[in-house]
Amino acid sequence: MYRHIYKEEPKFPTEYPTCCLLGCVNVTDCLFQEQFMEQYPQIGEESTSSFVFICSNPQELVVKFPMKGKHKIWKLESQSHRSAKKCLMQPA
Repeated sequence: MYRHIYKEEPKFPTEYPTCCLLGCVNVTDCLFQEQFMEQYPQIGEESTSSFVFICSNPQELVVKFPMKGKHKIWKLESQSHRSAKKCLMQPA
């Protein structure tokens, strides 16, 4: 699918961490699928969800926090949130 959308082979990691918090992003917008396809026609095929989150400022955690996710959107426990904020990598 990505080759079709981006017209080249994207670089993907050889393995992905599972069951852990990796980092954070700023959610700058939430669009209906139709709005997303209109505003981002070059990558509109990437998502088939009813809603698409537009994110910015991705930050990786120095230490990955083991945790089990939940289906859909859920609130991160306060203690996990405080600990994770302390472990964000500083921008270069």
